[in-house]
Amino acid sequence: MEGATRRVLTLDQWLVEGEALATFKLLALQSKRKELQ
Repeated sequence: MEGATRRVLTLDQWLVEGEALATFKLLALQSKRKELQ
């Protein structure tokens, strides 16, 4: 049971980190587009 809870927390953390990374990539793309214009 403990291992399952840890797995869920790790998955949750992975999702949060993935979301942050996606947001960062999106912001980087937007700033690149602004430079091109």
